[in-house]
Amino acid sequence: MDALSYGCNTDGRPCRHGPPPTLVYVSHIRPEEAERLANNCRNYAKVRAWSVIETVIEETPDRALNAREGWKKVVATLKAGSGEIIVVPGPASVDTDVPGFEALKSEFRSHDAVLVAAFDGPEPPPVPVRRTRAR
Repeated sequence: MDALSYGCNTDGRPCRHGPPPTLVYVSHIRPEEAERLANNCRNYAKVRAWSVIETVIEETPDRALNAREGWKKVVATLKAGSGEIIVVPGPASVDTDVPGFEALKSEFRSHDAVLVAAFDGPEPPPVPVRRTRAR
């Protein structure tokens, strides 16, 4: 294998290093609940060492996904190459059913982006076990 033929930018895209730039997207009618969900999503990303570059919260869950201004902003950020991952609270945040959410995830993957649902947030980190010496 020729050493010059392999590299992270062989497909014409620049190399990225460090944690993947991540966006949090929440759409909920109640602002206090939306903020709680956004915190869960940010914690989900933090546990995975993803860098949250922006949190988008909007109060329009009754609108079609592509008609939501916040969602348009998130998609534009991905298209510009500034983000790689979108974390949402759950599948219902962006689609009416799980098969629709899975189709949306597949569409994102085909464009080198990732859509994930945090559900109710990450599992808490394990608690270290304190060991005491027997006397």
